Amino acid sequence: MLHHDWQSFHRVARVLACTLLCALALVAIRGAQPESAHAATVTKGWVTGTVYFNKKETRTISEFQIATMACVAAVPAWLKPVCAYAVVWTTQARRARDRGMCLKVKFLLANPVDHWPDIYGGGYCR
Repeated sequence: MLHHDWQSFHRVARVLACTLLCALALVAIRGAQPESAHAATVTKGWVTGTVYFNKKETRTISEFQIATMACVAAVPAWLKPVCAYAVVWTTQARRARDRGMCLKVKFLLANPVDHWPDIYGGGYCR
């Protein structure tokens, strides 16, 4: 079972890498310091898992909204789906930020490539 979970983690990591690495790059470029040691939290149920981002991470991801929209227009057709995922993530992050909430991404454990971002408040949203 552990081996399966590890493989699932790597599949999710590949899909999410574009958005997350861009967000981390923005933080590094700006020299931002983390507000707390709290980072994204991952929970797992029987069928789905969820990645919960805190307010700082949500704000950082939301700052890529315009860049990801430009990405869709600028890249070759085979890369457009990656940019489209990033647009959905950043749009939801912006929606969450504007409401004082946080971004979460739910994914299927059987196929982590299938995922959907949403917003939430409370719990891990600090």
